[in-house]
Amino acid sequence: MVLGWWLPRAASLTAVLSFMLLVLPMRLFAAPAAESAAEAPGFRVEEVIASPEDPRAYRALAYDNGLQVLLVRDPAATEANWALSVLAGANQDPVALPGLNNLLALVLYSDPAANINVQPEHTEYHLRAPTNALATALTDFFTHIDRSAEIPLEEIERGQHLLANNIRSGLGATLTDRRDDVFSALFNAEHPMARRQGASASIAQLPVVTEALQKNFKRLYTPARMRLALVANLPLDRQQSIVTAALNRLSQKAPGTIRDANYPPLFTPQTLPIDVQIQADIAKPQLQLLFPVPNPLALYAEKPLAEVSRLLADGGPGSLLALLKSLGWADTIDTGMGMQSRYDGLFEVRIDLTDLGVRAKDQVVALVFYMLDQIRMRGLREWRHLELARTAALDFRYRDASAVRDPAQLAHALHYYRPRDVLYGPFRYNEFNERLVRRYLDFLRSDNVLVSLTSTAAVAGEQRSPVLLTPYSAVKSSEAQPDIKITVRRRLDFPERNNFIPTRLSTKEAPMLPTSQNTGINEVVELFNRPRFSAWFNRGHIASPAASVLLRLEIPAAGASALAAAEAELMAELVRQELNEKAFAAHLAGVDFTVQPHALGLDVHVHGYNSQLGLMLTRIDQVLDDVEITDRRFKRAQDMLAERLTMPRNTLDSILRERLNRLHYRPSWTRAERAEALASITPDQLRNFKHVHYRPARLSILFYGNLYRQEAQRLAALSEHYFLEDDAGAPRTATYGRLSGDKGPQLSLPTRDGSGVALYLQGRGASAVDYAQMQLAAQLLRESLTAEPENIADQFVIKGLVAGDDTAEGASGAIADTTVSLKSAADESSADDSQREAHSVTPTTTIDPANIAVFDWQLAGRPALVVYWAGETADGAALREFVRQELARQWPSAALAEAQTVVGRRLANDSAGGLREKSTALWRELVDATMANTSVMTEVAGASVASSERYRRYLAERVAGALALTGTAEKNAPTSNQKALDSYWNHLQKQPLQGPVLP
Repeated sequence: MVLGWWLPRAASLTAVLSFMLLVLPMRLFAAPAAESAAEAPGFRVEEVIASPEDPRAYRALAYDNGLQVLLVRDPAATEANWALSVLAGANQDPVALPGLNNLLALVLYSDPAANINVQPEHTEYHLRAPTNALATALTDFFTHIDRSAEIPLEEIERGQHLLANNIRSGLGATLTDRRDDVFSALFNAEHPMARRQGASASIAQLPVVTEALQKNFKRLYTPARMRLALVANLPLDRQQSIVTAALNRLSQKAPGTIRDANYPPLFTPQTLPIDVQIQADIAKPQLQLLFPVPNPLALYAEKPLAEVSRLLADGGPGSLLALLKSLGWADTIDTGMGMQSRYDGLFEVRIDLTDLGVRAKDQVVALVFYMLDQIRMRGLREWRHLELARTAALDFRYRDASAVRDPAQLAHALHYYRPRDVLYGPFRYNEFNERLVRRYLDFLRSDNVLVSLTSTAAVAGEQRSPVLLTPYSAVKSSEAQPDIKITVRRRLDFPERNNFIPTRLSTKEAPMLPTSQNTGINEVVELFNRPRFSAWFNRGHIASPAASVLLRLEIPAAGASALAAAEAELMAELVRQELNEKAFAAHLAGVDFTVQPHALGLDVHVHGYNSQLGLMLTRIDQVLDDVEITDRRFKRAQDMLAERLTMPRNTLDSILRERLNRLHYRPSWTRAERAEALASITPDQLRNFKHVHYRPARLSILFYGNLYRQEAQRLAALSEHYFLEDDAGAPRTATYGRLSGDKGPQLSLPTRDGSGVALYLQGRGASAVDYAQMQLAAQLLRESLTAEPENIADQFVIKGLVAGDDTAEGASGAIADTTVSLKSAADESSADDSQREAHSVTPTTTIDPANIAVFDWQLAGRPALVVYWAGETADGAALREFVRQELARQWPSAALAEAQTVVGRRLANDSAGGLREKSTALWRELVDATMANTSVMTEVAGASVASSERYRRYLAERVAGALALTGTAEKNAPTSNQKALDSYWNHLQKQPLQGPVLP
């Protein structure tokens, strides 16, 4: 369907655009379902606007007493999933009993399987049930929620205990919680969002709580305040029958009142402007400008703050963010609604500051108000509103169609959107209403603002927030702003028209007749195969006009040394930052792009509409050719890269992966090595590296999605012209190291991590069979760890490991001590002597299953098994024998079948996803030698008890030669012992990797 003819037309066509693009196709889709449902007395069936690309069916039920229901038939749903949202939250708590509605929710429905969330204005109940048990479960739920009798005292008392336990277990407050706690302490005490002083409902006397609880239940749990959303793979007529039966009693009740008394102003007169300093644990200082405004959700089709937000948060050339970055004052800007009630809230401008920006805070605030003045004078334009409407309409049709339908979000949305707009509301734009926009702009003044700075710096004074005791200071400030130099003001401008927004968008239909041009239309087609250039195309099963392009630029200098690797990574960071700025308009138009450095050079991935790829490739080429290396840009990129390289790894998986990559893959440099080299790089040095060495020597590219082959071929040829340079050196070949023989080398490495032993066992090959069998072996190991024998301590008793003897009773061959001991350099002199000594262990060693973790990985396209034993008592020889014994076990067919189910389900989940996930998976198959999930799934399903046993026996026989990584915490350990690393690498069998394969 072509969308282009009417998109550029005037504002009067905006409503027509939405109707033609979205409403008419949905009416043709939904009307038969609505007509087939008999309208029972008491409610009416309403149509729901949905994208014509959405595979789900929707129906809304609007009851006469105000109750609203949304039914969703989702073919992908594996169970029934529903949520009830009640317009009764913390803002409706009595002044003297904070937490009363939390208590009420726990008293009404205390099933631990339910997810109950009490928000400022709502209480949400989220539950699941097997599809065939939906009717019973839903009826039971509403039996608890819609009660006719008084709530028993014992249930209230039990609820108080639950609430007290929840409060105690939830003491780890987030940064948002702490800031909101501070802000609410500054609100008008009469406003519901102001913190209440008084006994919590969890500890108040039972008679007092009981009376207040009954009163709140009768006043707030009424039909007009309730919204229900149900998602299940059931016909809508069947869902409607189940729901109407469950709501039979509730549907006949009086509606009750839905509007509370009008809220007073958020701040008392003369309170604003105010300057607040908050002390909290935060990675970077953050500046917030908070303006009290009427809640714009009441005007969701007009979106009066959309244009203002777009201009304030713009990141393109001439934007406020680009200026702040160039001055070294800020890294990001974001806007949106923060704390809010049904009637009002805080519009926020959030700016992540640098240390220099903290010192220039007043100037940053002045620049924000200068931009607001410019928006008032010359920023509001009808064509900008049309651009927002156009991109929103496209997003709704093609992106929202694949969004997960969370019933809790849908039920919440029904409070604020009409039933027909419950999906479309966030994307709907009416005609441009400049008067309304200016009315909201009038709230964004310097005399109506709370300016907040959150940092780790100590604050003056003794003020603490009322609930979380967060230190803060608050002082009355002036509405006057510092003067801004004219040279600075001239650097600010508004964005031009966005050329990335598609004006003509169509789905490319596959030819029906076979020709030479459409052979393999849904298979990988090799477009080019040259010594320095490889290009592929795969249409996939993408029905929408979306496509991806994934590029790998190989830069030979990147793998020459740790210094060269750091220089290449620093260049990639500069490219990423400049592309974010110069292609910011593409991001607004629906293009997602990433820039990722790696050992061989640079990866760039682009996902968007098919008509945007050519322009995006041109923009990437311009940035690569002309990336600026000013001193200020260099310093910003260096600081950001240093922060990433020195950030501690927080998972065992990431720690072990980095170590193994370094040991078995070249070129490879640890983060610590690159961070050390990064600190020595100067701007002049990087400029020289760019001009002399930063030359792509090889290009690999994949076009995936809704394109014709001819288009992909043309774009591939264009990419070769753009990115490859004749004067580049030869591509660097990556190499993989295989363990050789039964006896491994001895090696000493440092560590800053805790103690433990990790055993690394390589697969026999790199076929789909190897991947399948390795994953099944790992899953069987996990199952053995989670088994529950009568005495689990006796399950893993390793016998026959006598002190001074490195063989195990019943083992096939000697267990070589190939432990890689991660010691400090100070211990290196005694390493040779200690390595000649065998492990000294007791005749029997017990391994606690709780201390064992099993991973199945791939390294450079090769499957591997990693078993980790945590704790100071971990022993390499005992771990080897444990793994050997478990691999050699004879497992019954039922255990293998269970492992096949678990592994198959995981592979199926990994194969699911949209354009980004599918294109990335294919990309890794092509360039990183990974195996297609579909191939592995086939081998997993076809594995027999005999074939699994043979493969595990092969692995068991090679446990003796497996690599063991051990370590104890060394706070001041050096980063590496290069001589030992080189010795270990020389011991391995080298296998050059075909193509630009990464670990």
